[in-house]
Amino acid sequence: MRKIAILFILLIACFQPLQGLCRNFAIIAGGTHEPLPDSPYSHNIFSHSMGEWSRTLKERNWDVSVLFDGVQYLEDWNEFHRDVRPLDQNTMAQASFTKDNLTSKINKLLEQHLTSEDQVELSISAHGSVRHDQFGIKTENGNMEADNLKAILEKLLETGARVHINLDSCYSGQFIKNATDLLRHPSYADKLCITTQASQDAEGQVEDSILAGMSNFINLGHTQNTSAEELFLKARRHRPSLTEDFLRAIYEKKFYQISSFPEWMDGPLHHTEAILSLPDVEQPREVTQTVCSLEPDLFEDIQNRIRPVADIFSQLTKKSLNDLTAQERLQIICSKDYQDRLSNRYFDQKDAFEHRYDLPHSAILSSEASQAFLTRRKDKCTLDGSSFAYPIKDKEGNVLCQFDTEELLAFIIDNETQDSKKTTLVTKNLSQGLGEKKLNQLLADYRPFYTEWMEGQCDAIRLYALEHELFEESYRRLPQTSNKRACQEFHF
Repeated sequence: MRKIAILFILLIACFQPLQGLCRNFAIIAGGTHEPLPDSPYSHNIFSHSMGEWSRTLKERNWDVSVLFDGVQYLEDWNEFHRDVRPLDQNTMAQASFTKDNLTSKINKLLEQHLTSEDQVELSISAHGSVRHDQFGIKTENGNMEADNLKAILEKLLETGARVHINLDSCYSGQFIKNATDLLRHPSYADKLCITTQASQDAEGQVEDSILAGMSNFINLGHTQNTSAEELFLKARRHRPSLTEDFLRAIYEKKFYQISSFPEWMDGPLHHTEAILSLPDVEQPREVTQTVCSLEPDLFEDIQNRIRPVADIFSQLTKKSLNDLTAQERLQIICSKDYQDRLSNRYFDQKDAFEHRYDLPHSAILSSEASQAFLTRRKDKCTLDGSSFAYPIKDKEGNVLCQFDTEELLAFIIDNETQDSKKTTLVTKNLSQGLGEKKLNQLLADYRPFYTEWMEGQCDAIRLYALEHELFEESYRRLPQTSNKRACQEFHF
């Protein structure tokens, strides 16, 4: 009876909270550094996303180890969870991201006698390249080629464990092609999931790290026991950076990749082009033609999510709105002329609003409200997770967030049906400073023209998000395959 009781307890331990997955192991490797003179810091462009991922997994009770290029810069290790940092200078060499150290980490992991009940997460964030159609990733002592990575994965897969490898690097989608034999192997196809930051012929952007996107989604508290597939889809939705390289990626449809849908790498899912104009950014001639060309069955769906302003519309075409096809409506909405008129209309209304009310330029949130908008390290404040401001301190030393008053009005309007807790905190703060009656009047006057402007934009970011939303819908309708099941059954 006692043995049965002990067995029952062990079974319960396995099923809670990991639903049958008794052990979770993660190796986070990568980094690259440019030493800063006379400073304990290096310019390590991967340390933040790697560190965030280490903290995220440790807080979920994963067994995490780290290999980091630039280990001698002790301050960079502050990005990582304290339990994975080197204890002293003597352990520094073993924590450096080299090919030998990664092999050693894998061999020690294999000594754990992995089984089909275990999961192994391998995250590598470093500079990537492609030579002779073979992906390679930079380590501190040279390139690790696709064959080296495949050999590591095969050792892990031979144990029966589920394996997820995420590559945060340029050209990383090439590795999915290089690993086709593993993805088609009858014993490994439903055990191996690969996600990458970029397609096989595209540069990645540090600001658009898929690792950071996955961490952010988990840390917002939206998920428990979420699959690698779901995290991948959510990470793709985060706001991208407006860089020239990223705009080129929009035009060429070179986005994050996942091994459960390798066909995506051979061309755009919908064979679409989104050629849009952003006047402040220098773009190729074909991009500045400001034409949106999408497949017909997608036009209606996308156009219905972008609200045209009728009087602007009437100035640009002799046809009525109802007489235009979805493609014609979208082409007008995406034209530079329409977007310029929409912007001018918005800023005219905004100026009139500001003259009508004597608003303070900025508002300081209370200590309680500020806590909801501070980053994890409490060194910055953010309303949307993409734009940041530095906090201030009151006389008691409390960290306070300060935002533009109109940004707070927009935040209330954007989130009143989505994030009631934060919206309530902002509303309470503004009511105390402005008075509840005045705040309600401000929102009533600000909401119509702000909403019109937001819903009428057809910029690159908006269309990017809409197309990704459509991608998710199409992806979920794909037939079930072993590769897809591998990404669905690997859980965080």
